[in-house]
Amino acid sequence: MCCGRGYNVYTETIVERCQCKYYWCCYVMCKKCERTVERYVCK
Repeated sequence: MCCGRGYNVYTETIVERCQCKYYWCCYVMCKKCERTVERYVCK
């Protein structure tokens, strides 16, 4: 995919909303979850 140039690997921590709950008419409450992903970038 990088056409023989190689690639760099780095980790990234992503914070996103999760475990959302809907309360009565107009209220959504979520927790914040962190997850670590590996990214690959061509040189």
